[in-house]
Amino acid sequence: LGVPISDITRITDHLPHSADLSNLEAIRDTVPECRGLPLEDEPFRNMIVCAQKIAGLPHHISIHCGGILVSPAPITNLIPLQRTPKGFEVTQYDMYPVEDLGLLKIDLLAQRGLAVEVDTVQAVQESHGNILDFSCIDPVEDSATRALVRNGKTMGCFYIESPGMRNLLQKLRVNSFEKLTAASSIIRPGVASSGMMQAYIKRHKGKEAVTYLHPKLEEVLSETYGIMIYQEDVIKVAHAVAGMTLGEAEGLRKCMSKKRDWQRMETYRERFLTGAEKNGVPKNIRNEIWRQIDSFAGYAFCKAHSASFALVSYRAAYLKAHYPAEFMAAVLTNEGGFYDACAYVEEARRLGVTILSPHINHSRYEFFAERLDAIRIGLMQVRGLSRIVIDRTMRIRKERMFESVHDFLARITPDLPEVETLIHCGALDGLGPSRPAMFVEALIWHRKHPVSKDRAQTTLSLNIEHPCLVPDLPELEETDKLLAEIDALGMVATAHPMALYGITSEHWPSGFTRAKDMDKVRELVSMLGILVTDKSTRTAKGERMRFVSLEDPTGIFEVTLFPKVYQKFGHVLVDKGPFVVKGRIEEDSGNRTVTALWFGRMETTLLSRSN
Repeated sequence: LGVPISDITRITDHLPHSADLSNLEAIRDTVPECRGLPLEDEPFRNMIVCAQKIAGLPHHISIHCGGILVSPAPITNLIPLQRTPKGFEVTQYDMYPVEDLGLLKIDLLAQRGLAVEVDTVQAVQESHGNILDFSCIDPVEDSATRALVRNGKTMGCFYIESPGMRNLLQKLRVNSFEKLTAASSIIRPGVASSGMMQAYIKRHKGKEAVTYLHPKLEEVLSETYGIMIYQEDVIKVAHAVAGMTLGEAEGLRKCMSKKRDWQRMETYRERFLTGAEKNGVPKNIRNEIWRQIDSFAGYAFCKAHSASFALVSYRAAYLKAHYPAEFMAAVLTNEGGFYDACAYVEEARRLGVTILSPHINHSRYEFFAERLDAIRIGLMQVRGLSRIVIDRTMRIRKERMFESVHDFLARITPDLPEVETLIHCGALDGLGPSRPAMFVEALIWHRKHPVSKDRAQTTLSLNIEHPCLVPDLPELEETDKLLAEIDALGMVATAHPMALYGITSEHWPSGFTRAKDMDKVRELVSMLGILVTDKSTRTAKGERMRFVSLEDPTGIFEVTLFPKVYQKFGHVLVDKGPFVVKGRIEEDSGNRTVTALWFGRMETTLLSRSN
């Protein structure tokens, strides 16, 4: 239809993930971020009409994200294959018929957490000379690691870094492998949505008595305070309460974990309820037990899964506690996890680590700990910079460092846009009088020496001529440098993004509370911050609300927008802000958050009035 991508994203970026195209008007009325979408205007009206006609139709053939099939014989003897556009072979059957045929399907997924661990261990050996062997190190017994996990300071640590998980760690005061294993499971949607997560927390803290719906449950659920949190718990409960054989109970577990055969699930329900009745379990009790089983079907972890996650999480926490520069560099190199690069850069700063701008004489491809307390941004972060130029730069500088802009251009022959981006992010600082002057020199050089499309063929002599003369242009203002960094790197390297508005931890507008100063519970405060992440959810009554993580130069603080406030102010949450929140500080298990009463965009006029 020729509709620009920018126009399409105006609609799609604000729609809920599970939006129903047949009911967009209702979505616009109930989802604050969608308020004001011009659905009746062209080209949106025609675009939506067309989208509604094709909604639900097959879009493309997708591939299982990690399914690997193991066959006892040549696989072409058993099932049909087809070749993907990228050239590798996949089955024409989907995952369900493949398993029904009796073939072994293994879900083999890449794991960034493991890559972060390996990269950190290698960096520690390089910078400290220490060889870390986790077969000889128990992170759980390390006091610094336990404190980090117990206090929820786990940003960057595999699986335990989300706001919800960090909050849970603080509530449970997790200090053992078993408790982190349990936490890794109860955070899952099934246990959390059934209300069992809150019950587990209260029972763990002694605020609720440990009770069992039936005496038979005590012998199988005593470890988890009478609550089912693992898939194995379903097997044990079905066996103990309903008299199902372990084979039958395993069939129930497998059926519910797939959550695809409702007719079979109904058969298991009838078998469970009938068996429980024969065992003398009252009707209301057996119905409630089944409700709990059914509520987390498809979402619960098996205990081995949770334990393996907890193991990697504790190792990550150990590395962060003892080697923050190497660890955060590895997190950034592996493109993080729950948060974007900006959030991890700020977390590194909070750990006392200096962030050094990329530089052609010092940077590697990846982020790395240049000193024990400093991370050098990798050239991989520079937008539009080709791997060819990166590799050539690192190879040729081994002969000698680059001494000037002309020296770099003559020896590397990058494209003009690449040079411009490198100058903008500070990667050529020190090789010329100022960034504007260096760009003028690069511009003149490229007009004299157009770069060949075949970069491998460099015919320029290194001494072909003297550097061109350029005017002595003044350096950019700091604000312009920060904006150029965002454009070139996708983040601010040398300061917190709030510095663009003249806000630093030292220069703070009066009347506003910093994240690190949330001392007085129930106090009314005004706070400023950049959006880090957010999550929409529904209350028990089905009303929409939102959890928002904001960050100022001193730290991250969590904000809760309950339904009435969210409906009134949620429409402003369409970008990273910055935002102003006015609300009340609340505390739960030592974790302080802000319950919003007012939420809006930060206006520079507001700040100027407060100074």
